[in-house]
Amino acid sequence: MRQKFSPLKRINKTNLRGVSKDRPGVYDIFTDSGHLQKVGRAKRNRAPKRIRVRESAQEIQQAKRRAEKFAFIPTKTVEEAKKLETRLIRRRRPPFNKERKGK
Repeated sequence: MRQKFSPLKRINKTNLRGVSKDRPGVYDIFTDSGHLQKVGRAKRNRAPKRIRVRESAQEIQQAKRRAEKFAFIPTKTVEEAKKLETRLIRRRRPPFNKERKGK
């Protein structure tokens, strides 16, 4: 089954609270103009997801780029999220993924 990302949302407290709190998933972070900057994985807990998205956005902003938007795909298991993250990194090659899981 093909999974879809949520619509792009601004990175702010209100939108981050709306991310599913009880399911793991994969997130994308974009610039305001829609360029993908990073793909990441979030575990089940709500607070760590918010923290991970914010940390990723801050990392990108320190590189003089604006991380403004994010999208999220909830998954059933953490293992499924790992596989999806790896597949998306290989396919898209975002500039801020240090682990280079796509190599």
